[in-house]
Amino acid sequence: MVIPVVGRIVGVKEAHRKLPSLLRDAEAGKQIVVSRKGKPVAVVIGVKEYNSMMATLGDGRSGGVAGA
Repeated sequence: MVIPVVGRIVGVKEAHRKLPSLLRDAEAGKQIVVSRKGKPVAVVIGVKEYNSMMATLGDGRSGGVAGA
């Protein structure tokens, strides 16, 4: 499954320096793609978006992330 790159793209070093800001952005609903050597390696999303995605996928897990 290919995930389209959506949202802001930051390198690993920038993500390390700006983690608190990136987490606030994710919490506000923004998607952040973290890249290494120009290739996407991770996506940072907020808990609400994650839980919504898991519910949509219907993967059999119960409840998603607690406390969201």
